[in-house]
Amino acid sequence: MIDAKSAFGILADGSDETTKIAAALAAGGDTGTGDEVYFGPGIYGVNNLPAIDRLVNFRGAGNNKTIFKNLSSTARMFEFVGLAGSDWNSAFALPGNFTIDQNGCTGNAVELNAMFSGLSDCWIKNQGGAGYGVKAKNMTQGQLKNVHVTGSTNGILLDTCYYPYLENCSVERSTGVGVRMVGCASVNASSLYLDHGNAGSVGSNSPELLQIEGCTTVNINGLACEMGTSSNLVPNRYFWVLNSSNVNFNGGRINQYASESSSYMFYSQGSSTRIRGFEWFENQATMIFAGVSGDNESIALEDITTYLSSPGSRYGLGCWEGRTGRVRITNWTDRYQVPETNIHAFDTVCQQVTSKIVISSAAGAKGTYINCREVGGAGAASATLIGCN
Repeated sequence: MIDAKSAFGILADGSDETTKIAAALAAGGDTGTGDEVYFGPGIYGVNNLPAIDRLVNFRGAGNNKTIFKNLSSTARMFEFVGLAGSDWNSAFALPGNFTIDQNGCTGNAVELNAMFSGLSDCWIKNQGGAGYGVKAKNMTQGQLKNVHVTGSTNGILLDTCYYPYLENCSVERSTGVGVRMVGCASVNASSLYLDHGNAGSVGSNSPELLQIEGCTTVNINGLACEMGTSSNLVPNRYFWVLNSSNVNFNGGRINQYASESSSYMFYSQGSSTRIRGFEWFENQATMIFAGVSGDNESIALEDITTYLSSPGSRYGLGCWEGRTGRVRITNWTDRYQVPETNIHAFDTVCQQVTSKIVISSAAGAKGTYINCREVGGAGAASATLIGCN
């Protein structure tokens, strides 16, 4: 192990020590082993650090103990690229156990542009502009473990990544997109926490907490969302799945307190999406748990429990009328005894739903409803009802 302070005379007092930090990383990295470089407690000033093109594992002393502070207003903090002179691109250990203070910088905090790159035990704060806390592009089998982005515009971006793995990551108080996945395949994420909080005036049609676009096979196991109370936090879609296939949300809890109007918690557009094992706590205004838009798509809701706090126009599911998408609902339980709470659905198969189901028009009455509490609305007479009240 190389002690960066003693070996390279780094003061870690917040001054610009980019050259010394780069030298320490270069000394610890090679194409074979990747020695550990230790950055002890202190503030390490960085201004446009050269890209890291070698196998090096650098660690700090912990959150808010080892702090890399960005002294540039536009340059990224760390960038990992393909290993120099290698045809297998790269293989990195997981650097981490430190805090990155972006200090309002508009560049990305960390850019992972290598096959096996990753990050662990990292706290990123004060991201400015439209930059991301972590941006990964063309990463294969990369890992993000215990990565936490706080108070940023955008959180984590996975762009054309294959077999990426996220574990115990969070994005809190963001005013932009929390996590965005574009053109990825075989994504696995566990224990993902997303929160707009009371980040400020985000405004109507604000970005999503989670956006999945053009992806194939995404598994998110354990999604938690804690919404704040600001009336300015009004995304049309909190979790948006667009033109993707085999997207699975397995288990989660959503505490949604912000005042919303005609918004969707989950929105599937041109995609096949499955949502299973969720609890939804909501206490203000109109909200739709899941919606679909487009043809030749599907959404499945299984084992959903809702706790809605007061009567009003609340819907479990909304689906655009006249589309050919398939909707399947199994075992939906409304724990709050509010007769006005509805599930609003078209082209649907529902089983064991305790909320009242409203089919608002005859055009959407192609569905089958099995062992549901009550089915009504203009289209109920044309629907297939089995064991319903």
